[in-house]
Amino acid sequence: ASPTVTAAASIAAAAATAAAAAAAAAGGAPSPAPSGPCDYILAVVSLGSGVRYHPTRPDALTGRCAVSPTLVLHQLPAERVCASALWVSVFRLHSVEAGATRDGTEAAAAVLYERLLPLLGRRPLAHHFTHDQLPSGGRGLNSGGRGGV
Repeated sequence: ASPTVTAAASIAAAAATAAAAAAAAAGGAPSPAPSGPCDYILAVVSLGSGVRYHPTRPDALTGRCAVSPTLVLHQLPAERVCASALWVSVFRLHSVEAGATRDGTEAAAAVLYERLLPLLGRRPLAHHFTHDQLPSGGRGLNSGGRGGV
């Protein structure tokens, strides 16, 4: 692999390790072991309109649902993670589609969470939730996989 790809993979691995540690510190379940030598882990962090697609869990102290700002996708095939078309689409959503309007931001979040991320992982987002997490309200999360209500 080229030095750029190797450096990017190292950065991605470090980010995934940090995200998994943060999720574990926040009470999340431990990450599943990779099923192959080329599996990737991707963490998506959002405090904006995308957070409605992130998992929730009941807060033990208040009884309310607490939304996790981090969505961790496990066992992603390398050929999908390294595909430039995916990253061009993500960049376009972030820079062009979202724009400055709330409607543009919500539409971009819908495309990312309802189309691109499930395509990347070849399964619904709810599959990546742990047994104690629930979808927070995004559409398309309950169609198969774990965590449905």
